[in-house]
Amino acid sequence: SPATLMLVNTRFEEGPQRNRALAVWGACGSGGLAAGALLGGLLTNAWGWEWVLFILVPLALLAAVAAPSILPADERSASDSTFDVPGALLATAGSSLLVLGLVSGP
Repeated sequence: SPATLMLVNTRFEEGPQRNRALAVWGACGSGGLAAGALLGGLLTNAWGWEWVLFILVPLALLAAVAAPSILPADERSASDSTFDVPGALLATAGSSLLVLGLVSGP
């Protein structure tokens, strides 16, 4: 995803270290695509399509627990950044209205 690519580009110095990180990022992306299609098909055949969604819950929890110990601390202090509440609300409303328009369209 663009967010993970941004993390790789900002967390690794330009040169061999970043090149290796980008290679690992690309390999994980393509390997995940292939493994996801294979495992999704196996789960669907064995237990039904719902399990493709159920399996994401423990994976997301595992990622959320592991992330603080794996990812480096952010160099910015909490006072340097503020949360844009009006922008977040506007983006959420706009996205919701777009989905509603696409689903309820002609």
